[in-house]
Amino acid sequence: MNPDELRNRCVGAILGFAIGDALGMPVEFLSREQIRRYYGKPVSGFIKAHPGHASDFLPEGSYTDNTQTMLATANA
Repeated sequence: MNPDELRNRCVGAILGFAIGDALGMPVEFLSREQIRRYYGKPVSGFIKAHPGHASDFLPEGSYTDNTQTMLATANA
């Protein structure tokens, strides 16, 4: 595999991870029943976490410490 292709694949994997993290941020630590109670349906887009959630201070579409940890690991 040439270096450009390898770099593109790595960037794609990192970007996909961050997008998935941002999509899952508002429902992190919640059960299926809690997701229904707080959001009324499965989360399918970027939304702000409900009040009282550990990430309720983050704007919609924000990634979490999971992405920050992955970036630090990739950088190492």
